[in-house]
Amino acid sequence: MSNRFIVTDTVPEEFLSQLKELGFEVDYYPDVALLNFDDAIKTANGIVMHTKLKLDAEAIDKAKNLKYVLRPGSGLDNIDIEELNRKGIAWFSSPETNAPAVGEHAVGLMIDCCRNITSSYLETQNFIWKRKENTGLALTNSTIALIGYGHTGKATAKRLSGFGARLIAYDPYIDSIEDDDVEQVELQEVFDTADIVSFHIPLNEETCNLVDIEYLKKFKKPIILINTSRGGILSLEDLLVGIEKGFVMKAGLDVLPIENPDKFTEAYKILLESLYATGKLITTPHIAGWNMLSRKEIFMVVLEKLRFYLQNNSSKKE
Repeated sequence: MSNRFIVTDTVPEEFLSQLKELGFEVDYYPDVALLNFDDAIKTANGIVMHTKLKLDAEAIDKAKNLKYVLRPGSGLDNIDIEELNRKGIAWFSSPETNAPAVGEHAVGLMIDCCRNITSSYLETQNFIWKRKENTGLALTNSTIALIGYGHTGKATAKRLSGFGARLIAYDPYIDSIEDDDVEQVELQEVFDTADIVSFHIPLNEETCNLVDIEYLKKFKKPIILINTSRGGILSLEDLLVGIEKGFVMKAGLDVLPIENPDKFTEAYKILLESLYATGKLITTPHIAGWNMLSRKEIFMVVLEKLRFYLQNNSSKKE
């Protein structure tokens, strides 16, 4: 039986050629909409997972020949990792590769929110010239809280280290932070002192809609909220209330709960329009982890992890 890999994303040509060199036949679906996932998964030995696909327990149960799952990048919320582990299916991701890009983007959103770059640009396009009204906030001497201190949290902190801000981090899953520029704190310290709050956490049962109105009300002063992790950690309805009540001064979001405009309901469109109408929301289309360098690396690093696995588990390769 041949080894068959389904690639469900637009990948570098080098990725495809090296995957074939490893002995796999490749079915390439750069347009994932053309893939019949339910049928393909039944016979696949390996799959490169696109974020638009969901590899849940039901799909995994159909995948009788599945041995390898590659998830280029960091998010694993569309894959049932516990089920893969239970069935002994090897899986690989590459969160370390796009962390610098995410860090850059998070800092960019912070600067934009603090200095009114996008909003004043839109004004000047209409020949509106407001200098005093667009006087911005300074990152210097502000307290910036990082919620989650994994790959992207650390990368963001590194890029903030020269701004003269106080950097604090809350992550209940790490014992200590060894970076001199970052102070590990309890969540209450975040609520008490943060000016800017940047989220770097996965989406799971614990974090789904974590940031709701009750969460936002706990801050002692209005905050700038940045989210480059997953849209599902934040309730947009509650963000709107938080902005209207003054708990949130401005928000910069690279991710939304629903990101495909074709799937926007009328209610969801109205909610987004209401948020944009406040003039206090900046959004980008889930591009934080992508630049010309990281876009290639997220694929090549995860492929290298597969190569290493195969070299050390040769008996598992047919």
